[in-house]
Amino acid sequence: MSFLPRLLQRRRFLAVMGAAGLAGTTGVRAQAQVAWPSRPIRMIVPSAAGSGADLLCRLFSDALGQALLQPVVVDNKPGANGILAADQLVRAQPDGYTLGWMSSSSTVVNQAVQPNLSFDVTRDTVPIVQVGAGGIVLVVTPDFPARTLQEFIGVVKAEPAGRFNYASWGMGSTGHLVMEWLKARAGLDLRHVPYKTMPQIYQDMQGGNIQIAWVDVSSSVPLIKAGRLRALA
Repeated sequence: MSFLPRLLQRRRFLAVMGAAGLAGTTGVRAQAQVAWPSRPIRMIVPSAAGSGADLLCRLFSDALGQALLQPVVVDNKPGANGILAADQLVRAQPDGYTLGWMSSSSTVVNQAVQPNLSFDVTRDTVPIVQVGAGGIVLVVTPDFPARTLQEFIGVVKAEPAGRFNYASWGMGSTGHLVMEWLKARAGLDLRHVPYKTMPQIYQDMQGGNIQIAWVDVSSSVPLIKAGRLRALA
């Protein structure tokens, strides 16, 4: 993994909420003296159920709910590299009862590469805490003729340009950026196929529709251990 830039080897997840939501909660306390929280809290997750981010979020939400004595309900909003989830978060009632489980790619990268977003994360949300960090991994199907990153580079370069496609969980995702960096560094020609969710990537890899993908470590480990995917980097 030292071959890859350290910044892009990890996906950092943050729980965030609307800035107006923080102010709104304070206002409710001051005006009505209602203890927060007095009802369930919604946690928006920018990925599908069963993904690494979803699994980590559910563990965190369970613990948070026990600490606050109110349920924290996970609401999966996958797609568009977190833009759909971030939009839902920004549009939520600013009362302190909607939180967002966001990654670096869905907060920082989208803001930089998507000029027409309807929101500004630095203006419309407030970071609360970094709750975890998870790695990503380059995987191939078992029939792909490479077992190391260097072998992978050799195989891709030996084939005609555009022979291989690779998957990530969206345009501007960490997996997308890492592969584009690797392509530029090693002189590779692969076409990007963005997916909406991680489970869809696994399904297509198992079905033989795509051979190469960047995925998160936590959700891919069972498939790697079972020999259904091979980790390269």
